[in-house]
Amino acid sequence: MLQPPKTKTSRRIISLPPELIHELKVWKLKCPKSDLDLVFAREEGLPYHRNAASKALDQAITKAEIEKRLTPHGLRHTFASLLLDNGVAVPEVSALLGHKDSYVTWKVYAHFVRKESTAVQDLATSILAGT
Repeated sequence: MLQPPKTKTSRRIISLPPELIHELKVWKLKCPKSDLDLVFAREEGLPYHRNAASKALDQAITKAEIEKRLTPHGLRHTFASLLLDNGVAVPEVSALLGHKDSYVTWKVYAHFVRKESTAVQDLATSILAGT
């Protein structure tokens, strides 16, 4: 069943790399036709049940002989964690995740936000340079 997202911020536009856009277009040409213009559809053109993603991920993990189970939600968490660990600003990650505000992102992922800051040193240098 398709339904609108939970909140207004859940509906968003996310920029994708051109290579991924190309691959999705190629994939869609191979997929069953769908009245809903779906990229991922069952043989009869209907949407997959949300549990199908978990099942497909489980099969891929088993085939790759990975011992730890990973869920779609875990992939979302990994995505956010990697972005923050690489220095992407909390508000940008928050927008990508569709969080209502950056505080939600900060609260959940604070342990991944880089703690290194030169703000105090920079301020002290600029104050001392002015004297």
